[in-house]
Amino acid sequence: LSLCKARPSSKDGNPDFGATSLQTLVQMVAGGMGVTLAPRLALDGGVAAGADVAVRAFTKPVYGRSVGVAWRHGSARESEARKLAQTLQETIGAL
Repeated sequence: LSLCKARPSSKDGNPDFGATSLQTLVQMVAGGMGVTLAPRLALDGGVAAGADVAVRAFTKPVYGRSVGVAWRHGSARESEARKLAQTLQETIGAL
């Protein structure tokens, strides 16, 4: 229903549409309504499967993340947190 209330963009006069669901965004692109960015994880999960869209990867990593593991001093779960941190470091280092 929000599509019915779309107003022309003040920049170029084209309708200004948006969505929050990746599947909806992919279908909007397939319908000729523009382009979008999608996380590789979602694409690997098949969010664009069956859609008539071209998927292009960036040639270099553009964005990144830092992951940290923290625990309270003296926590009884310190050893588990350290094991989690080690596993994450091994997994992320392999990417």
